[in-house]
Amino acid sequence: MSERGIGPRPLPPDTILNGGYLVEKCVGSGGFGVTYRARNLRVKGDYVAIKEYFPRAVAERGERGAVIIRADAAGEFHRWLENYEREYGLLMKLRGNRAIINVRETFRENDTSYLVMDFISGETLEERVRREGPMDGEALLALIKPFLPELAKMHHAGILHRDINPSNIMLPTGDMPKLIDFGSARPVPREGGRLTALLRPGFAPPEQYNDRSRQGPETDVYGLCASLYFALTAEAPQDGRQRMLRDELKPLDGLPGCPERLAAAVMKGLQIAQEQRQPSFEALWYELFGGEAAPPRDGTKPPEKVTPRKLETVKPVQQIRSQAGSPAGLYMHRRLAAAARAARLLRPLNPPKYDKLSAVIGNMARREHHTAVDRVTLEDAVAGAGRLYQAVCAMMTRNDG
Repeated sequence: MSERGIGPRPLPPDTILNGGYLVEKCVGSGGFGVTYRARNLRVKGDYVAIKEYFPRAVAERGERGAVIIRADAAGEFHRWLENYEREYGLLMKLRGNRAIINVRETFRENDTSYLVMDFISGETLEERVRREGPMDGEALLALIKPFLPELAKMHHAGILHRDINPSNIMLPTGDMPKLIDFGSARPVPREGGRLTALLRPGFAPPEQYNDRSRQGPETDVYGLCASLYFALTAEAPQDGRQRMLRDELKPLDGLPGCPERLAAAVMKGLQIAQEQRQPSFEALWYELFGGEAAPPRDGTKPPEKVTPRKLETVKPVQQIRSQAGSPAGLYMHRRLAAAARAARLLRPLNPPKYDKLSAVIGNMARREHHTAVDRVTLEDAVAGAGRLYQAVCAMMTRNDG
């Protein structure tokens, strides 16, 4: 793993962990953990990366390396710790996957938990693009050709990463890319289950902005295609939430050095609507390389195809309004009408604020099609307008019913 942003109060060099790992230096930190490069004292010449659970918001470093929990945050600390150690279980399911960093063991010490992984020498995709500029399209295709089938195996093992972005794609010297940081990963939800909203703006699809959304393999497809977009342009895509309001993502058509099939596949993977993206990494692979050969399987039995979940059918707003028996259709019609009347009623209190809100609601009402995304957008607009507006809007919605 390459060096990344260094956080405060890491363990000092020469600290020995679990009786066999000598900490050499801190190589990265985030809100929930610190990562170290360490020497394996049991095997000569072997180095590992050790990730320490350290939520800086509720903990601090004590004497002799101990992690001290803030008195009023013990419940949060231990709840987050369970999620942190879940990462170990997920990574163990992926041992042997050439696109995933290899995990060795986990242990508890210093009143916290540690995860031991192979140490990867190299840089992240983000670091390379920042240093060298946009990548050539053919070089990028060569880089991801062996990578995509391995990512498909991750989904076949029942795991969504949910945080694929250029800073989580390592480029080891002389090896295929490696996907790191499974802190946001979760099992693929069954029977339409929902997942919490965890994301990096620009690389997360719209469904990850709402914990009521349903996420699937196409969620990770969006993250990878956003990372490829960054690699080709040195710019992050427009934020997914902004795109739901006004999609201004620049197309890749005609980009110098970018093959047409690559541009088309990346833009398809960045579609706002989940059902319009490739349903799996295998589907993305076939769009890019299907005319050349079958994706490598290393002699193993082909995994079962990932079945995309059933999505809500998009219907014209006129059709929604005509379906008296449709709760979703009635809700959207009534809520838009109530929101518009509430904005007009409250306008004298703050004309600029409520004029802007009326414009947003009016634009939504004039849309030819309404989807589940519109409902989320409307609720966000209502919530953002303040408690008074929420109360008036709720009252008028009940009156409509």
